[in-house]
Formats: sequence, structure tokens, C-alpha cells
Amino acid sequence: MRYIQYILFLFFATTTLLVADDVGDGGGVDPEYSGIYVGGGHPMGLRFATAGAVCMLVSDVECRVSPTVDSLKSLDYLASGVVDVAMVQSDWLHHAVDGSSRFKQLGANPDLRVLAVLGVETVLVAVRKSAGIQTVSDLRDRSFAIGADKTYRGLFGKALLESAGLNTKSVTVAQYNTDESIDALCSGIVDASVFVASTPNSTMDSLTAQCDVVFLSLDTPVIDDIQKSFKGVFVSTIQPDVYWNQPYPIQSLGLYTVLVTTEGFDAKKARILQSAIIDNVALLQTMHPAFRVFDQDFIRTDVGVPYYRANGQ
Repeated sequence: MRYIQYILFLFFATTTLLVADDVGDGGGVDPEYSGIYVGGGHPMGLRFATAGAVCMLVSDVECRVSPTVDSLKSLDYLASGVVDVAMVQSDWLHHAVDGSSRFKQLGANPDLRVLAVLGVETVLVAVRKSAGIQTVSDLRDRSFAIGADKTYRGLFGKALLESAGLNTKSVTVAQYNTDESIDALCSGIVDASVFVASTPNSTMDSLTAQCDVVFLSLDTPVIDDIQKSFKGVFVSTIQPDVYWNQPYPIQSLGLYTVLVTTEGFDAKKARILQSAIIDNVALLQTMHPAFRVFDQDFIRTDVGVPYYRANGQ
């Protein structure tokens, strides 16, 4: 296991150096390169590592990962042809397809196609056991830690309260970063906190092991209400015993990490990428703790955008 992770680390480092020579500020690809460029997001992020893992599995064509900062830049590079495929978050994928939010000026891009689903970030509501909180509605007259405005923890935290008819008058809301929220929760300063984390997640596992907290399973009406306000957000169920002292499934919301391309992408290269993923799911699972959720059904998850089909088939 350690050998595989070490080799993977070396691969990511080498890939980053290769891309730095080929893609400068503002993009642009080597005209002599006939392989596949993957927009991987921030070089220190999980999506970049996932893109590197995929390229590591590709053997029939060269595959390189391009650092693209975030999902928006990855989608921008994909639309302009700087990269062939991109790792993006499902909410921004839907905005790009619909031409909404920050994609209003660019317009809708209905040609985007899914190659595989390769990760999920789940909205988790952690509560102190002693607080007796069973549902989001039970947060009334309690203290609740969320993130800063416009962060996912801030946006989902407020949406959770609104879905239960609560507001800052009925709940004491504190805006902390993730580390501060964990400290406040474990020390009893707050009764509950919202997190948005890759699943499974070592930080969340440590939280449940070290502090007297559990994660709430969200009621279906709460999930349905939030989905009306957020594009590309789906039901995410965490299986029992993924986290310490959590013997039952956790039903919540999630943002999927999606490998996407365009309808006009080379069919042969698309098949190579998809086969590399599908045929090596078991190996992928060993490459990172967050990849443990990968299986044949997971990588084919329906995220509301069509999957790639050669020649529209």
C-alpha cells in the first residue's frame, strides 16, 4: 500500500512539472502533443490527485494533468480547447450546461458530456450527543457553526436552517473555519456544525473518534427543499461504520466530482479513458482513502448531464 502511494506521489509531482512546460498562464497546449490533457483543478487539491490517478491508469496514449485552479477554470479551458477533459464539481457542471451563475456571459454549453463520476463531497451536520439534536429543526435555540458567506459551509448552513424554518433569531449562528468549528464543537462552545467534506474523510473520522459527536441523517423534505435552490446537488448516502460510532446510514446531500468532456471529443481517447477507469476500479480504491467509495455503480452515477457516447450513440 505504501509503495503504491509513494509511486502515485512521484507521478503527481512529475505530471505537474510536465504540464508547467506545456501550459503557461492563460493556457495553450503543445501543438506536437497528441495525448490527452486533463484539467485537474488546484495542484494541491483532491481533484488534481484524482486526475493524476486516472492518467496513471492510462496505457494506450499519453495522459497529462493540467493545473487549472478550480472547476470554473477547468470548464473554461475545456470550452476553449486547452484541455480535452476536466475534473469538475457537479454544481458548476450544471451551471455551465445551463449558462447560469458565472456562466451567464458565456452562455449555455449543452455539448458537455460525462465520462465518469470520481468522488463526492458530502454535507455533514455534526451534533454533540449530549445536545439531544435529532433533526435540523432541533437546532432551534441552539448554537450552530457554519462557514463564511459564499463558502459551501456558509451557503449550505444557511440553507439547512431555512429548510427547517429557522433563522439567526431562532438559532445562534457562529461563522468559523473548519478547524475552528471542530474545536468549538468538541469543547462544547457550539451544539452543532456543518461541514462539506470528501467522503470518506480522515478529518471527519477523527472528529467522531475524539469528540462526543454524531452526524445527522437529513430528512427527505429538507433535502428536497435545498435541491430546489442548488443546481447539481444530489442525495448522498454514507454507509454504516464509515465513521467511528456511526452504525446507521447517513442520508445527506453531496456534490459529485465529475470527469467531463465535450460531445466532439475523440471517440478512441474517450474509450481509453473510460476503460482505464472501469477496468481498474479495484486499483483506484487503493490509491487514496477518498477513493474507497468507487465501484462500478458509483462511477456511472447519474448526475443529470448526459454521458459521452461516440458519434452521439
